[in-house]
Amino acid sequence: MKRVAKSSADYEQFKKEALLLTSLSHEGIPIVYDLEEDGSYSYLIEEYLEGDSLYALVKNQGRLNQETVLCIGVQICDLVHYLHSAGPTPVLYLDLQPRNLLFCHGHVKLLDFDHAAHLHEANQSRFRYGTRGFCAPEQREGGTLGIYTDIYQIGALLYYLTTGHTKEGADGHFVDGALGRIIEICVREDGTQRYPSIQ
Repeated sequence: MKRVAKSSADYEQFKKEALLLTSLSHEGIPIVYDLEEDGSYSYLIEEYLEGDSLYALVKNQGRLNQETVLCIGVQICDLVHYLHSAGPTPVLYLDLQPRNLLFCHGHVKLLDFDHAAHLHEANQSRFRYGTRGFCAPEQREGGTLGIYTDIYQIGALLYYLTTGHTKEGADGHFVDGALGRIIEICVREDGTQRYPSIQ
């Protein structure tokens, strides 16, 4: 249960996150059982999940083998593709990073929808969120956000899972083979040069 005071500066953001979550239905997104409020607080009651974040997984085990990375990567792509195609306009997640993804009994769950927004809302906001090492250039530089922003973050995540560190701490390390090629296309500086869709 997530409780936020109505007097909190985060209350409007919490309300937006809660309403978005109640409109989504995917096995990789926690089930929302109820959204309640009283005079002072709002409550979001969600499915309880057990597992390790991808951050904890890499911290404890080191870099993951390619088979595991591909299994996780396909699930992340399926999740993000659902967000991009669930409604009339894409929902951008905008903070794909290992602490926001839970590995739960072999399945990936996407947590913390604080920064997720519909495409037009994301671009109207004067704030550009993102986690260092995973955020796309257009987030860092205040550019136009799009599907390609989440695609960049997927590439950065795949790189992190494969190498055990972010591209910022890479020291010129490259990932070989087809997976390396996928990562390279995902993390291109120019969003128009990345994959045009998750599919």
